[in-house]
Amino acid sequence: MTSSDLANLEIAMDAAESGATCRVVIRLGDQTLAARLHRESGIDRTLAMSMVAAPSFAAAALDPSVLGAFEWRGEQYSLIRTNSPLSDDIGLADDLVAHRREKSPPRRRSSMPSITFGQFYETVPKSFKILFTQIIILAAASVVVFSVGMRLSLIDAIYFVTTTLTTTGYGDINVREQGWLLKLYTCVMMVLGSAGVAVVYSIITNFIVTTRFEELEGRQRVTFSDHIILVGLGNVGTRTVEYLSHMGYQVVAVDADVSARDRKLLPASVHFLAGDGREPEVLDRAGVSRCAAVISMTDNDATNLSIGLSAKKLKPDLRAVVRIFEASFAKKVEGVLNIDAALSASKLSAPSFVAAALGEGLVYSFVEDGVLKVIRDDEGRLSFEVLELNKLS
Repeated sequence: MTSSDLANLEIAMDAAESGATCRVVIRLGDQTLAARLHRESGIDRTLAMSMVAAPSFAAAALDPSVLGAFEWRGEQYSLIRTNSPLSDDIGLADDLVAHRREKSPPRRRSSMPSITFGQFYETVPKSFKILFTQIIILAAASVVVFSVGMRLSLIDAIYFVTTTLTTTGYGDINVREQGWLLKLYTCVMMVLGSAGVAVVYSIITNFIVTTRFEELEGRQRVTFSDHIILVGLGNVGTRTVEYLSHMGYQVVAVDADVSARDRKLLPASVHFLAGDGREPEVLDRAGVSRCAAVISMTDNDATNLSIGLSAKKLKPDLRAVVRIFEASFAKKVEGVLNIDAALSASKLSAPSFVAAALGEGLVYSFVEDGVLKVIRDDEGRLSFEVLELNKLS
């Protein structure tokens, strides 16, 4: 269980080659390699801390009553204590059930930037706003001029002004038989109209291109609601995003590094923002005032606490879940600070490594009251066992 996949692999291969009869369980982040090893070598089980811990982080953000979470046969399950189980819940103990979580309808992110009138208006320079207003005034005045001067109906006058300003006149209405003053006015309107249309096109193009670049650089503003904000795209963070996205939840991923290594692994429905999650401006861009939960999973405990507390200050009723590396400190955080759940990835995953070493078919494992509780796949059904380990904390 070292932090090096190669070291773990070498130790496991040495153990397998030695002919030892004990079970060989290793920690391995590369799941593609893990699948091959499980089939082709004497290694009994490969586990990744990120894959074991991620469902519990996701579940903690969704439901305060969840003890843990796991994936089994392509479905997501949460461990819940209840005396009134639902019809599709799987009973494990007297009051412990595995509750299958229904997937929300998947939400796909549009390939084009989301454009609102407010965003568009803010990006337009003041000089362009003045010019556009003048074009509108010119068009309105011209409708009156041609309606009176050429004795056109209101609709015909609007039609003629529109085709003239956009220089797309069809020739069905013209000023050839009109006086010189009206002809001169039409010429001026054509010049101003073509310039005005070019300006409008440039404004729209500039906005779309700018917004697209902001999206690529992670600087856009989130406009939807009831989403989950996750800060910190490490191994566990990325797995948690994938889990939530697979369940159909809208997720906004935030990382200080715009070129974060794991960004390219994010599902297509996930929005990415670049920035320091401790900054209120970044949380505001991520839509913290409208979100359901914030999960902070950077590699620094203090940063995670700062993000969780900042999010709570901006929206007190959201669920704040933070990653704390020291398990004993995590328990203190929940008891003292305004944090809904403080979880340690190593503490969440450690029982699974122990349970995998003790038997086949491991699905999920957790520690409660100093007792190791294990859920296994027993020939297509879930079984539950309790292992008394006196020194397990």
